[in-house]
Amino acid sequence: LMALLRSVGLLALLVSVRCLNREQLFDYGIRFGDKILDSGTDSVRELELEQTLFFFKGKFDKVHVNTNGFISLTNPTDESEYLGKMPASFGMIAAFLGDLDTTDGAGYVYFRQDKSPDVLQRAAEHIGQAFPSDDEIEPTHAIIVTWENVAPQGERGTGGEYRNTFQLVVANMESASYAILLYPEESMQFGSTLIDDEDQLVEVGFNEGKVPGWFGWATTQGSYYRISEDSEESIIVIGALLIWAPSVFNDTVINSLLNCVSVSNVSLCFLAVFSYNNETCSSNKNKCSVFADCRDYADGFCCRCKPGYYGNGKDCVAEGKPQRMNGKVSGRIYVGGSPSPVEFSNNDLHSYVVTNDGRAYIAISSIPSSVGPSLQPLLALGEAIGWAFALQQPDYHNGFSSIGGVFTRQAEVVFQPGNERLSVRQEFGGIDEHDHLLISTELDGRIPEVPRGATVQIEPYSEIYQHSSNLITSSSQRDYIVSMPDGSVRTHSFLWTQSIKFQSCPHEEVLSAVPASQQLSVDQIFVMYDSSNQLIRFAMSNKIGSIHSGIPEQNPCFTGRHGCDTNAVCRAAQGKDFTCECAAGFTGDGRVCYGSDPLVYILGQCLCSDVCVDCAHRAVCMGFSLSLSLWHADIDECQPGRCHSDAICHNTQGSFTCQCRPGFHGDGFSCTPGSGRCPCYTCYMYLLL
Repeated sequence: LMALLRSVGLLALLVSVRCLNREQLFDYGIRFGDKILDSGTDSVRELELEQTLFFFKGKFDKVHVNTNGFISLTNPTDESEYLGKMPASFGMIAAFLGDLDTTDGAGYVYFRQDKSPDVLQRAAEHIGQAFPSDDEIEPTHAIIVTWENVAPQGERGTGGEYRNTFQLVVANMESASYAILLYPEESMQFGSTLIDDEDQLVEVGFNEGKVPGWFGWATTQGSYYRISEDSEESIIVIGALLIWAPSVFNDTVINSLLNCVSVSNVSLCFLAVFSYNNETCSSNKNKCSVFADCRDYADGFCCRCKPGYYGNGKDCVAEGKPQRMNGKVSGRIYVGGSPSPVEFSNNDLHSYVVTNDGRAYIAISSIPSSVGPSLQPLLALGEAIGWAFALQQPDYHNGFSSIGGVFTRQAEVVFQPGNERLSVRQEFGGIDEHDHLLISTELDGRIPEVPRGATVQIEPYSEIYQHSSNLITSSSQRDYIVSMPDGSVRTHSFLWTQSIKFQSCPHEEVLSAVPASQQLSVDQIFVMYDSSNQLIRFAMSNKIGSIHSGIPEQNPCFTGRHGCDTNAVCRAAQGKDFTCECAAGFTGDGRVCYGSDPLVYILGQCLCSDVCVDCAHRAVCMGFSLSLSLWHADIDECQPGRCHSDAICHNTQGSFTCQCRPGFHGDGFSCTPGSGRCPCYTCYMYLLL
């Protein structure tokens, strides 16, 4: 570990608990060279550091000591902007964040820098107990801040005179910083303060503050790791040590479980903080999905979706049920050689996925015509949606089955031959109260120009997803064809790399069944920019399976050619046999499923012999648009390659259909010789209300 620590900044926190008395604090006071912070309720003093402090991905040469139980890395805002409103806009180490007071002359805040051998040796001993395998812990500088006899500001609801004494020690090394928090048991008398006339628990943790967005054009809220729990006991007697290394582990804390050691009769415990913690199912009834079971382990609990549902246990969806994913898209994009960017913010993104055949549809609204045509090659904006619900081959798992609906996706696109670069960041926020998945997208960079009136055709492609602990990576080269308004055709390509970060349950190997490498195959791709409505639309079919070439699984459940209702799950049997089973909340024979929600009929399919008949009794087919208010003139979506070579493309209002030629049968995207029952037009080009 120390080899890693020497190459990056690391902050680790030691919380010393139980049996600790006031005499076991690091020495403090005027006789040890301490300075005293001005008395008050929100006093601040800047301290120029003699050695660099490492915090998240930054290096700092000064800190700000504050009455309210923290030190900050930049000048803090007024207390009204952060008390009870964490995370704050500035970086801080919160030892005991609350509305504290030293105006009565009984409480003081002491602080100093120290390089004395005895202080550095003592700090090294504390750190060494948390990292016993590291034999090169040699602090060269320490910051010691002591809050002595500080009181809660204002009249507390419980009455009485309460005082707390606690200490923060930051030990700095050549390329790492550690923080040690000390709470004498008899000197911790309160765990909450009055904020806006409400008694609120204090907080302990790390806050990164605002961080630059892509290419520095905006800021976003950084990470906030809170150690204290929502109980006063966890504040007064903090029973955990957070080992925290975001710069090493990409914002994921070290995956160690609770471990306690004893130093001079003082109990030191450390615990990695995940979204799951050392609690039981009975005390976390709302942490799992209502469609999941909770299972207790010796070190905590995990959630697992019930039969008929899939996901990570915190987010579960019904097998076979189409999924909607909605969110916002913001961007700052330079087009071609333009010196000025095109900017847009909080544009609506709507998507619909037919999970039993892996077909995904995405639309983004209010895209200016100055950038819309040039975004057509970026099918990758919706690829994660397709991957999340890709049609699964036997023994392989799509994104939602593997990791659920909460993850971060960061990608970079490098266009050839101009070397234009675009960064894509997407936050997937799980399922909201409307049973929709949430997504937020940020775009920043430069893309090559696609002229207005030009169309784009993206060739089918495959991409290998590499799975490891809490991280998935992939890369590929994509080719696309631009048909210019003058009739000329140009072929271009871009390189694509991405990483997907998530948190899994540390108490069981849920992901052990997921192969280390899986291949996402994407075909039947449709892209179009609708200039009249300022909409960009993507559609594609997605399958997840083996990275090895060979004869694909021919069971209709794994090809998507099964004829099951869009609200049904296809159950594979022997050979090419299968059954259709309506998803949870629907009734029917699987070929036709009915539900109480009229929106479920937006997508539908009916079977016929030779001629497709009106499906109005089952599906509301309004074309490929976001809402009735966006419905305008039709655009001919029939382009070369849209349908199978033995199919005819028919333009429809707002969409298109593919119909196999006489003597062939299939869905129009795939046609085989012979007679058979062909599916009539499935209203895949959706209406999202």
